[in-house]
Amino acid sequence: MNGAGAVSQIARVLRQQLETHQPAPGLIWLAYSGGLDSRVLLEILVRDSGFKSKLRVLHVDHALQSGSADWAQHCAAVCRQHGIAFCLHRLDPNERQGEGPEDAARRARYNWMKQQVRPGDVLLLAHHMDDQAETVLANLFRGSGVTGLAAMPAARAFAGARLLRPMLELPRSLLERAARELEIHWIEDPSNSLLDFDRNRIRHRILPEVRQRWPQVNQSLAR
Repeated sequence: MNGAGAVSQIARVLRQQLETHQPAPGLIWLAYSGGLDSRVLLEILVRDSGFKSKLRVLHVDHALQSGSADWAQHCAAVCRQHGIAFCLHRLDPNERQGEGPEDAARRARYNWMKQQVRPGDVLLLAHHMDDQAETVLANLFRGSGVTGLAAMPAARAFAGARLLRPMLELPRSLLERAARELEIHWIEDPSNSLLDFDRNRIRHRILPEVRQRWPQVNQSLAR
């Protein structure tokens, strides 16, 4: 993949994944947080007229941080700029009762997205190889069995539609290169640097140390 620009590489993989996993005509839904990963995916989608005509964007305001309403406005503005339908859902506090705030928010987010898709549609999530490596380690440290260690599937059934992670075999560094090529800006969630969260500790402390000894650790864990 090193011979082509990052945007071209990601676009080619995206096209292959959609051709494989969405044989029937339907809408393309993008779970869009406004962060680097989903912003790059959005920009690549809107540059293809065939994708753009079917694209709908889903954004969930989890109301877990003071700036979340501003993030939602930013995402809406990006979609208006591109002429893309933008669907916003603000989580009600009652949707987050009875479990940890992040787990509850994730459950409520997926429940809402299930209500939007229809048979023949595909829901795109912007997870990449680095996310997969973090997920495998997090599941391992929590004592997950074999099913948990399988981590995130690239594609699966989802409320009669198809959930697809087209960038799961691509490293974050490639997305960063694509963002520079596209000259785009994105939201930086300040909580991503807090080491109180298990995933952040894995990302910022554990994986960098392991990578010094085993540079290909992300690829190995993704497999």
